[in-house]
Amino acid sequence: MSADPTDYRDQVAHTPDGVFALERNGVAALFFLEIDRGTEVLTNPSRGFLKIVRFYLSLLAFGGYQRYQSDFGVSRPFRAFRTLIVSPSPARVENMRKRCGSAADGPDPAKHFLWLTTADAVLDEALLDRPWVSLDPEDTRTYRLRPATG
Repeated sequence: MSADPTDYRDQVAHTPDGVFALERNGVAALFFLEIDRGTEVLTNPSRGFLKIVRFYLSLLAFGGYQRYQSDFGVSRPFRAFRTLIVSPSPARVENMRKRCGSAADGPDPAKHFLWLTTADAVLDEALLDRPWVSLDPEDTRTYRLRPATG
């Protein structure tokens, strides 16, 4: 019996483009970074962007991200993580949400941990306050790297 390429519960191999942790008031948050150049196919579950989505849904579901606790010298386990996906255009971001957010097998709340924005974000001096959208096409909220104060 072979693995189902659409099922996030199957182990998926992928190497993130980047991984980092930010700490505030003694609490660390884990982030993965994916740079999309617009050349990967979107909806093939065995390769391209949908495979990447499957990887992160699986990582979240099974807690594989906790291995980074020792890599970053964090004293407490991470509560979860966010995957930051930087794409070349607003149209590509919307296509990712529409085609992959709907196609990815996994609970919708897990898709809220995958955040998308456009490539100009990396040049934005206010990157930490810049709004991101989740992969879930039904999610109308925006998210920020820096929590709101108040």
